[in-house]
Amino acid sequence: MKKILKILLAVLAFILLFFAPHLTHLFERTQRQAVESKAIEKGLERIQKEQAAQSTHSP
Repeated sequence: MKKILKILLAVLAFILLFFAPHLTHLFERTQRQAVESKAIEKGLERIQKEQAAQSTHSP
């Protein structure tokens, strides 16, 4: 029983070592996308505020 457990742990460790770079890459990409989308939202809000301010100031 202990031998099977050691084999399973070794396989799990190998899988984690093999997939860790891919998982961190995916995580970084999703984080970057979230930050970019937030920046786009803030930029759009700023543009809308500027346009609203210009429309109220124009005669």
